[in-house]
Amino acid sequence: MRVWIIGLTMALTLVFAGEGRAATVFSGIGLGDEEWIPDGRGSGMGGAGIALLDGQNFSRLNPAVLGSFRRPALSVLFRAEERKAKDGLVENVLSDGDIGHVRLVVPRGKRMAFRVGIEPVTGVNFSLLQPEPYNSEPDTLRLKVRGGLQAISCGMGARLLNNRLFLGGSLDAVVIGTIHETWTRVFVNSDSLYPSQDEIIRGHRGVRWSIGAAYRTAKGFSVGAFLIPRANLTQTRRLKTPFGLEDRSSARLHLPTSLGWGMAFEGEGGKWAVAADVTASLWGKVAPARYRNAYGLAAGINYLTGPEDPLGRARRIPLRLGGSRKVLQYAGLPGSGGAVTETTLSVGMGVPFRGGWGRFDLSFEAGKRGDVQKNGAQEMFLRQTFSVMGWPR
Repeated sequence: MRVWIIGLTMALTLVFAGEGRAATVFSGIGLGDEEWIPDGRGSGMGGAGIALLDGQNFSRLNPAVLGSFRRPALSVLFRAEERKAKDGLVENVLSDGDIGHVRLVVPRGKRMAFRVGIEPVTGVNFSLLQPEPYNSEPDTLRLKVRGGLQAISCGMGARLLNNRLFLGGSLDAVVIGTIHETWTRVFVNSDSLYPSQDEIIRGHRGVRWSIGAAYRTAKGFSVGAFLIPRANLTQTRRLKTPFGLEDRSSARLHLPTSLGWGMAFEGEGGKWAVAADVTASLWGKVAPARYRNAYGLAAGINYLTGPEDPLGRARRIPLRLGGSRKVLQYAGLPGSGGAVTETTLSVGMGVPFRGGWGRFDLSFEAGKRGDVQKNGAQEMFLRQTFSVMGWPR
């Protein structure tokens, strides 16, 4: 493993750790949106991969896949997204991006592997403009929210029963990142009334752990499952006003129980890899008045080209296709009804580096989130994921 790559990667991640990735117009504010970002290959496969056991799966959901690694490996991921959001009156285009994760896996002995990294936990980034012309003093309220939570993550995986059974666990320490809210009120009569601006800064601390298992048959089929119990976070809230007033308070917040299972098939020599996953997050148990339970279905395929193909090439290039369908935890905008759904189609490919020390992965995801008629708003989005994966020669 090239030490300079690891050092540069960690430095860049710490620089950008306080910035939140794009969320959605349906987002919450005080905590942000929970994020489970797949690795570069999984992004091109619709996000599936809970049960893939080929020693190249950096999936965070199921820590049992760590047991399949036979050599050290590093994954660095960046995501960029453009969203066209609209309701019945207004349409807006938003673009942003950020580092998704850094994950380093190091095998230890013949049966175990350890992972350390920096992971996104939640992210939020949006603005709101609300004119209020009927007040006694007409004004416009502006809200800007940015930031997110990051975790230092440690995981362990082991393979047992003649490399058939895989078990793993991970622990995330939420210690990095804050969420900033800026509320600005601008009066129409600016000659006599000055704008007011309040800032709310939210910091969070807590831990979250997960467990996972997977089993592989002799014919290339595998199944896997994970469980992430409900976690408690301590939120510290600081209010600042332009008049010098400052107030501090704290509260207990919760992240939901999440679970999922999947199956996969790996062809001989790694020519084919097919995966399908089902996931659930029990947000309705956390705050029934605000959230509902979230569900997801994802599936994808990874095909490795070679000289035997009709358009044969000397270099073996991974090509990917996938899709997902989700029911999100948001209840929609006020006054709307029906679940907020998300449908995504993804394509991707990998480019091996000369010398066999790594691979560059690129994927594109296009989809729709919400519906104007059902939820009061909708988003069309295009997401690009860039990932570098490396290991010793």
